[in-house]
Amino acid sequence: MAKRRYFFLIETSVAAYGKCANIHTSFTTSETIICGPGSQTISFINTSTGDEATTGGYDWYLNGVAFNRTSGLTPPVTSVISETGTYAYMLVEQVKTDARTQQ
Repeated sequence: MAKRRYFFLIETSVAAYGKCANIHTSFTTSETIICGPGSQTISFINTSTGDEATTGGYDWYLNGVAFNRTSGLTPPVTSVISETGTYAYMLVEQVKTDARTQQ
């Protein structure tokens, strides 16, 4: 019996909301394209920069649904994906009443 192979694509893009004082919200993932059978665990690194990046609160989303909240540059929990498809991760940083996102 032939092994089934799966294809996963991790999407990210940048969008800004509100006015943030010297903050650039960004992150990296352990994988961006996955091809192979079985589930895959994705880990993240919060690479945000700016004066308040290390003290801000962050919300992490997968396909528009929050899956973790972190403080400072602490990474979120890992995400396990197991179905063929496109997965859109987004990081939203809240600094006082301002917000900036990467999706």
